[in-house]
Amino acid sequence: VPYTSNPDFVGRSDILELLKSQLGHGQPLTGGASQPRACLYGLGGIGKTQIALGYAFWLRETHPDVSVFWVHASNAERFRQAYGFLAQKFQVPGYDDPKTDVLPLVKRWLERKDCGRWLMVVDNYYYSYAAVP
Repeated sequence: VPYTSNPDFVGRSDILELLKSQLGHGQPLTGGASQPRACLYGLGGIGKTQIALGYAFWLRETHPDVSVFWVHASNAERFRQAYGFLAQKFQVPGYDDPKTDVLPLVKRWLERKDCGRWLMVVDNYYYSYAAVP
């Protein structure tokens, strides 16, 4: 997580509790291929990143066995760079091969059982409806 905890962050407890529920806290792991997902959306500047940070720091404190990965996705290059950083930091086999596409490499690594439990925050993702045919 590239940010420090914000001691001035207050409120939003209803949203944080909803996130905990949607992401399956308090429920046993099913072991299935499907993973819970949640999306925070809204206008810029309303606190989506702060909510995600609040959740990430809560998760790290209450479940230290869960890894938290923060991926900037404001554009394709930043997303690819973030995956490259993950591949290098965790020495994902094949990361140092210049011909390797890092996106499927990291995806396969995250899908492995021995990777453990994890949360990925994809920050600043912008979906343009104009790009949809």
